[in-house]
Amino acid sequence: MPESNESAGNKFQEAMEHENKVNRGNAMQILKLLLDNWAMVVSVVQVPEPVDAQKSHCQSGLAYLEKYSEIYPTLNIEKQKEITDVAENIIASFSHIFEFLKRYQDAENRGKNN
Repeated sequence: MPESNESAGNKFQEAMEHENKVNRGNAMQILKLLLDNWAMVVSVVQVPEPVDAQKSHCQSGLAYLEKYSEIYPTLNIEKQKEITDVAENIIASFSHIFEFLKRYQDAENRGKNN
């Protein structure tokens, strides 16, 4: 069963707060992989505009995170919270994308079985 958005957001926030224990770059690399492989996803599934808009939201959020990733530990708490919120929004956007793809696949499978 997929993790809730809140759970995923909490895990990401913990990673951001524990610099010495977690390499922050890993989470951003995962997001980058998802974005880089978007073309493969859309080649398999006809993605409607609202879902493609989620992808654009993710891309702009990722660019924002990359801008601050190196200096994150030196920023004040308010700016760190803002950055964490962006990361949580990206995770939520991907959750919407994957939920759509799951529903699409389920509907396609039901169509094949009828």
